[in-house]
Amino acid sequence: MNIKYFILVGIGGSNLGAKAVYDALRKPNPEIEMLFADTVSSVMRQRILAKIEGVSKDEILLNYISKSGKTLETKENFDFFKEHAGHIVDTYKDLEFDKNIGGRFSVLTEVGLFPLRMCGFDTDELLHGKADAGDGKESAQWLYGQLQTGRAVHDMFLFNPELESLGKWYRQLMGESTGKDGKGFVPTVSIGSTDLHSMFQRYIGGSHNIATTFVCAGEPDKYYKAATQAYKEHGLPFQEYLIPKLGEYEIGKFMETKMREIIHLAHLMGVDPFGQPDVEAYKRLIIAV
Repeated sequence: MNIKYFILVGIGGSNLGAKAVYDALRKPNPEIEMLFADTVSSVMRQRILAKIEGVSKDEILLNYISKSGKTLETKENFDFFKEHAGHIVDTYKDLEFDKNIGGRFSVLTEVGLFPLRMCGFDTDELLHGKADAGDGKESAQWLYGQLQTGRAVHDMFLFNPELESLGKWYRQLMGESTGKDGKGFVPTVSIGSTDLHSMFQRYIGGSHNIATTFVCAGEPDKYYKAATQAYKEHGLPFQEYLIPKLGEYEIGKFMETKMREIIHLAHLMGVDPFGQPDVEAYKRLIIAV
């Protein structure tokens, strides 16, 4: 296949993991560009159509990802885009892997690996990183301690703008896995150094109900060092995750470590890290409308 555009049709765990890796590691002019149909927005749809206008259908692959096959937004987008693609792959029907893995934990299965492999990423290195991942227990215990002291917000403060989607992947991982039985953090994402000028005042001068994880890929710069020093001087709780460099191995290791961390955190909290029963609340209302 001579693919020019890869349209990933999915939402939540079916989309965020691949997007996190793609945005973190993509080249300026990739041979195959991945496009994400991850919301039922007419603007999003028109932008994708504008991208693929004039391109042969044989150069467009549509990857449909829905574990149940009934995800409303994903089904609508699939029905909208399928006539524009010459190749269609239904991940849960066409690919072999453990289908019992929940969506937000599935990035290092074919759910995330197939689109990344198709777009030229080294998925073997992602899996090598997974194999070398930490157990996440120390971080989970720190997070649990922060919850116990009444800090209800967790902010992942990433000092590489290309890692914003990675932060949003983690936001879902934490939110859906631990936000149960009246418990859990409200997970947020900040980007340095941009948010030093939009949120830092709140973090330093507002109520200190936030636990922070600073993430930096490569050598920490003066802005990262100044931000963490300011947190120290104001007695604000934080932990750090320093990524030596940006590559498939390092991202795979980070993502697997964080998935293990969240499972341990959920167990410490006494909640089931899998499933998201309350998401059905809005789905029932959509069907009823």
